[in-house]
Amino acid sequence: MISKAKRTKLRNRIWQYVTLRREFWNVPRAIKGCRKIARNDKDRLHVLICDHIGDFIYTMGYMDALLKQTGYANVTIYVTEKFASMTDLFPGYKGDIQVINRHELYNLLLIDSTWHGIQEYKRLDNLIAINPTNAFTCGEYGYIAKFHEIHFGDCIRYGCLHLKKDARFVAPTVPTEADSGGELSTAHYDMTNTVIIMPYARYLNDIGNETWEKVTDALTSVGYKVYTSIGSEDEVPVNGTIPFLCSLKELMVFAPQAKMVIGTRSGLFDLLAYTESRLIAVYPTGLSDISFHSMEALPDSKAKYYEYEETTIREMIKDRRINELFL
Repeated sequence: MISKAKRTKLRNRIWQYVTLRREFWNVPRAIKGCRKIARNDKDRLHVLICDHIGDFIYTMGYMDALLKQTGYANVTIYVTEKFASMTDLFPGYKGDIQVINRHELYNLLLIDSTWHGIQEYKRLDNLIAINPTNAFTCGEYGYIAKFHEIHFGDCIRYGCLHLKKDARFVAPTVPTEADSGGELSTAHYDMTNTVIIMPYARYLNDIGNETWEKVTDALTSVGYKVYTSIGSEDEVPVNGTIPFLCSLKELMVFAPQAKMVIGTRSGLFDLLAYTESRLIAVYPTGLSDISFHSMEALPDSKAKYYEYEETTIREMIKDRRINELFL
């Protein structure tokens, strides 16, 4: 049995190794890769966008303002395959799209994860890295969230893109069967009297499955059919719900048809905020940086939304006040 002190020491050693490898191996490779991209076409703006929904929406929404402010006539965005098709949501975008795999993308984004990398990054005037996982503070995402007047969107608009306060945001459009190349197939889900639960999130993942099972029980007890939105076959639906597997574009079409969408605050809410949906975003109890993620700061959103802590949801269920979610 390894003692707690030895486990801590081992964990620190591993982290030191990871940090040194990043500094002396990964970051130099990122610098070399970014230099190659930037210098290959100096008259073009190159934008690397990490594969997070919120980051993608904010970046694409401000793309026109970015081009006007920087003076570039041509732009190429570098995204994973999942997000390449999402550019259709921004019909005003006329730039190029370069699809790269996730591993390669994150290797390039490491350029601004250390002090040395950041100095080199500043020299590449025509390259922008959208990577808020390091929050522009050399590797610590939680640091920027401690400032309660700052919103995640500000990190993109000001921290990454360096835009002015009056920069115009262009909201994503809701796809239809006609403009999606036949991708949408709405016939295989019956959305009559339904609620969609979205329990999975990449950052705020502290809400236990027990809470979602209680939500499901409360909703089914008053006659609702409950789906669990799953992003892949690896994600497990909440007990008592029907698995709901669809593309992001399809979700934008289905969500407004549901009575309500409730789930852990994630990038999916950034996406659905631009649909005529009824949204309830749930935050882990005691989270200190709720304002950093609040949907209140989303520009030009269309959805009707509410935000609660997990404790509040559980109290409403316990007191049989689940119908208050629909008021």
